[in-house]
Amino acid sequence: MRAIVIATDCETHSHFADRIPTVLLPLVDRPVIQHVVESLIDKGVTEFDFVLNHWPEKIEALLGNGARWGVTFRFHLAKDSQRPFQLLTAMRIGGPVLLIRADRLPMIATEDIMLADNGPVVFGSTVENEFHSCDWFVVAPNHLARIAGLTESEVAQTMISLADIQGRRVNVTRVLSVATPELFLESQLRTLEGVYPELLLTGREVEKGIWLSRNVSLHPTARIVAPAFIGPNCRIGKRAQIGPNAVISSDCVLDALCKVENSLVMSGSYVGEALELSDAIVDKNRLLNSRVGATISVVDNFILSSLTERPVKKFVLGMVSRLVAFLLFIVVAPVFLFALLTKRSSKTEVVRLPEVEDENCWTIFNFRTYLLQEGKPASESEGWKNFVYNFVPGLLNIARGDLHFVGVAPRSAAAIRELPADWRSLYLKAKSGIVTEAFVYHGARASHDETYAAETVYAVSAGFRHDLKLLMGYFARLLQHPFSSNSSASQTNEQFQSIAS
Repeated sequence: MRAIVIATDCETHSHFADRIPTVLLPLVDRPVIQHVVESLIDKGVTEFDFVLNHWPEKIEALLGNGARWGVTFRFHLAKDSQRPFQLLTAMRIGGPVLLIRADRLPMIATEDIMLADNGPVVFGSTVENEFHSCDWFVVAPNHLARIAGLTESEVAQTMISLADIQGRRVNVTRVLSVATPELFLESQLRTLEGVYPELLLTGREVEKGIWLSRNVSLHPTARIVAPAFIGPNCRIGKRAQIGPNAVISSDCVLDALCKVENSLVMSGSYVGEALELSDAIVDKNRLLNSRVGATISVVDNFILSSLTERPVKKFVLGMVSRLVAFLLFIVVAPVFLFALLTKRSSKTEVVRLPEVEDENCWTIFNFRTYLLQEGKPASESEGWKNFVYNFVPGLLNIARGDLHFVGVAPRSAAAIRELPADWRSLYLKAKSGIVTEAFVYHGARASHDETYAAETVYAVSAGFRHDLKLLMGYFARLLQHPFSSNSSASQTNEQFQSIAS
């Protein structure tokens, strides 16, 4: 049997889509797509075609080529997440296939998958005499072309109509799903309760309904109430209560006196002292109420925060950067006085990065900008003008911890709001600096598209070596253009592509 797995992202999960693909959301101890794959392998499926769209590299990295399960995986990239079935016509399919969504797992029998002799099969449930598809189908090859250009809702209606004429409906009593926040949390709790006996959880069941994974540090006064699952490398503080109906994913810290019930704490999260969680999903510094689907971002790291950012290393590097900026500013202080006396300056309120999507949590600081005679800001000038009126004054912001030497361009809150959604999401995750990738490779006259491309590359490539290379490229540009600010963007691009290599 062959399965075509639709693993494009789900629009209802905008709460997590900027951090993790929907199909990689955890269902207790592992991503939901892994549960789906392992369940189908147990039912005899040996070939899988995955249709991907959102962060496909993360899904491929998790699954590999299928060798670990003794099956075959193939991956396909869909250009349009709303119409992922367009790829079906390009696949060579010789018999009935199982066409499914990877963000849900219905309880279906093996014989219902294997027997598609006389027509399509639609899996779903009947609520108040109305049948609802769960987007799992058994489809004959001659029907694939008919649904190729349809949206997911249109495919469901088309398949129900075909099943009524040529095939059959199969009622499913239970479905585990992460398609919405409410279903996401409900599925965790139903899995803990054992309503899906095919799912075998990792870890050791120390008591009935209580699973502890490897390397869990549990304070003697902590209380665990069944059902509850605690993932690997977690630390539970004194007099904390976990459960009932609580899932703690890997690498989490729950501080003293906190209480977690009917909730999920996702991997790498910190839950602060005496914090009580109920009917909630915690993803690092985000808190989601599953009943109403409302999300808030918590800026106080003593309440909720991430444990995956290596805070000690980040703190040390930040202090070194600030110290270097302070010492360098002392050396070039006469240059700063020259800039202060010769050009008009103004203070602009910009957003300190990195930040979360919620504008109410943004931190603002004053950034001094200088206007040149041409009426443009100093950051858009070349050569010595950029160094004197942009780099040197920016050292004060670095010393105060507002900026970095290298990063994306500082922007005001209004300017960030005007960015396209995908650009804004990447921008907010990056750090801002006085030297930018766009300037180094495209010069002061970088176009809108060049700036977008440069900041996208920097957002995913930032690191000590990459920053050092850009810093060297910046000073190389200054040496090559000591008195000129009119060099063409094409010339500087050719020169600095060679510097970067």
